[in-house]
Amino acid sequence: MATALPTFPEFNLRDQSNLAARWEKYLKRFTNLMTAMNVTDASRKRALLLHYVGEEVNDLFETLPDKGDDKDFKKAYEALTQYFTPKKNVSFEIFKFRNLKQEIHETVDAFHTRLQIAAKYCEFGDNKDKEIKAQIKLGTTSKKLRRYSFRSPALSLTELLDYVRTIHETGKQAKGIEAAPREFPTSYCNRESDDIHKVQSERPTKRYTNSRNRFKRTAIQL
Repeated sequence: MATALPTFPEFNLRDQSNLAARWEKYLKRFTNLMTAMNVTDASRKRALLLHYVGEEVNDLFETLPDKGDDKDFKKAYEALTQYFTPKKNVSFEIFKFRNLKQEIHETVDAFHTRLQIAAKYCEFGDNKDKEIKAQIKLGTTSKKLRRYSFRSPALSLTELLDYVRTIHETGKQAKGIEAAPREFPTSYCNRESDDIHKVQSERPTKRYTNSRNRFKRTAIQL
C-alpha cells in the first residue's frame, strides 16, 4: 500500500523577483522535509525534488546541461541552483547594501536581519560584521544609538546590538512603572479627609464665638 506524500508547495517560476534567494529558501525547506520524512536515499530525494517543484520547473530541468542521472540528487539541485542564481554583480550588490535604511516602526534587530541577508551577496568576507555595524550606525533612525556608536568606535556588532536591546528593555520597564496606578493607604486618606473636615467645621464656630464676645463687651460699655 502506497504512503501518501505530505503536501509541499511548488516553486513559483513565474515570479522572477529574487529568484536566487527564493530558491535557496525553498531548498532549505525541502531539506527539512526530507529530514522529517527520514529520506536519505539520493535517487528518492531527486525524485521527490522534481515531484514537488512542479511541472514548469520540471520542463525547465529537462533543458539544463550536466544534471546527472536518475540517482544523482546533488547534480540535480546544483543544476537548478546554477540556473536560478545569475552571475552576481558584486559592485551593484554593495551599492544596494549601502543604501539600506531602517524603516519607520522597524526594530534594529529586524534592520540587522535585512543587512545580514543583503551582505551575503556582497562578498565582504571577514569584514562582514564590521560592514553591517557601520551600516546600522549610518542607517538607523535612532539618534541615541548613532551618538553612542560614534562615541564607542571599538564596539563589536554583538555589543552594539546588546546595547540596543538593553535600551529597549529599559524603556519597556520605565513605561510599565509610569503606567502603574499610585496607591496610598486607605487609613491615611481617611485621616487626612477627617482632619480637613474637622478644620473646616471648627473655623465657623470660632468666628461666631469671637463675634458674640465682642458684642457682649460693646453692650456692657454702653
